[in-house]
Amino acid sequence: MLPNRKSSPAPRADGIVAEVRVPERGTSFVAIVSSLRDDGVLLWTSHELEPGTDVLVELDVPGGRLHVDGTVGESHVKNGLAIAFADLDDDARGRIESIAPGALRVA
Repeated sequence: MLPNRKSSPAPRADGIVAEVRVPERGTSFVAIVSSLRDDGVLLWTSHELEPGTDVLVELDVPGGRLHVDGTVGESHVKNGLAIAFADLDDDARGRIESIAPGALRVA
């Protein structure tokens, strides 16, 4: 039996893609969004980045395209890349919070 969790699960966003740019490498790649919250995103990808790497995630959300700066964190999921969003303004945070799982289109 699994232990009871005290925190809510992150909203799931299966099948959605994100474009991730890595400025220090001059590269970008596309990844599948597993979960999305106003503080970050978990991506399924075969790309590996060191924790602490700065990235730009491009999301196509209601109200237009949203560019979010982030930093790669520790991921304990095989083929998972955790990105913590940095310095979201109120508009960006509100747009992300208003997205229902499955309704987000990420480009």
